[in-house]
Amino acid sequence: MAMTGAAGQQRVPGSFLKESTFGLPGPREQLEILEFIRAETAKTDQTIEKAQKEIELVREYRERLIADVVTGKLDVRDVPVELPAEDMVEDLEEEGADDLMEDDSEPEEVEE
Repeated sequence: MAMTGAAGQQRVPGSFLKESTFGLPGPREQLEILEFIRAETAKTDQTIEKAQKEIELVREYRERLIADVVTGKLDVRDVPVELPAEDMVEDLEEEGADDLMEDDSEPEEVEE
């Protein structure tokens, strides 16, 4: 059989596929394969669903926290301000999340 196409994009000729026979599992084995795939992907689906719920809970908590600070229900004047660790900043920049950071200026010191 001779491959066709340019280097790096070699293809099997259509005539080869037309003239070849391929074995397929029987209907019972196909169902077994399908059930196995469904069972395995269900584990992943559950993990994804759990992570999405946790993300939503964190977002709700964040919104509630912001609302409490803005309305004065939560006093944050005495909360120490910490900058993110240097390696965390580098990770954010690598992921393209540097637009989440407001600016590179030093934080304002809070008078006590």
